[in-house]
Amino acid sequence: MTVKKKGAPARKADAGRASDKQKSWFKSLSAWTKTALIGPIAVTVLGAAILKVVGLTDGGGSTPATSTGLKLEPKAPAMMINRIGIEHLESAASMATGTVINAAVVDRLNAAGTNVYSEAGDERLRALGAANVNVETATLAVTGNRKNLVRITDIRALAQCEARLTGTLFFSPTAGESHSAKIGFDLDKPNPVAQNVVDKGAGPEFVGNYFPDHEYDLAPGEPTTFVLTARTTKYHCRYRYQFELLVDGKPATQIVDYHGRPFEVTAQAYTYSTAQHDSDFSAYQALYVTPFVADLSPAVTTVHEGGWSSADPAHFTF
Repeated sequence: MTVKKKGAPARKADAGRASDKQKSWFKSLSAWTKTALIGPIAVTVLGAAILKVVGLTDGGGSTPATSTGLKLEPKAPAMMINRIGIEHLESAASMATGTVINAAVVDRLNAAGTNVYSEAGDERLRALGAANVNVETATLAVTGNRKNLVRITDIRALAQCEARLTGTLFFSPTAGESHSAKIGFDLDKPNPVAQNVVDKGAGPEFVGNYFPDHEYDLAPGEPTTFVLTARTTKYHCRYRYQFELLVDGKPATQIVDYHGRPFEVTAQAYTYSTAQHDSDFSAYQALYVTPFVADLSPAVTTVHEGGWSSADPAHFTF
């Protein structure tokens, strides 16, 4: 609190006379001397303003850093996707399209040589509209993008399903490979939730509910990897994953897709006959098989060593 003394207004005139003396003193200086006095002050004020505008001073809009020096992106989602991919599994390597893929296109696929049966080969098939058959497994590497921990409380699959694909089948028989996924989604159910994946040799089984017993806290700069498997035995499904988060104590959701498009999986259209001990592929309009299968069936019309060989789906059995 400021205390004013009596007689203070009488000093105002004295202050005015002192100010006139100061002005007279400044006016008596040469132009060069005035510039020397004012210049540094003006430069300092202007420089501080520029730093504030471009955000180089504290609190000026620069990207915040964690204690580890990691730069956060406040405008980006709370969970950063560092890497996302779809695994190539020998136990689920078949793919199918809704259209007929002609032999000329397949010849170009085969020109890739040893990369035909790989993640790169799968991507070339996806570019033609192919989807994994029965099972699709995705790997996500994520980190938190907030100063505080980002908690994952649940994951759901948002799926739109229709009739299974019966255009072209790229058939690769299953091999005895174990599944690495621990979280599974049954797309045949109306609202697929995260379930525990149990591998019992004959294929993965989805049981229970995964998240009541699991919680993940994402710290800035500390990567966490999720392996998620989705399956269907009835439909052709396009789907995205919805992560349920707790960000700064508040619930939030984040949608994860496959590089801007949905994940995609289709149920097989071929059927197995226990009486005949083989499968019927006549539901497809076109069929291509791996060299291993081509050597076992007389219904293969064109054999391509090291690539996809064409077969007649009306007569091919396996």
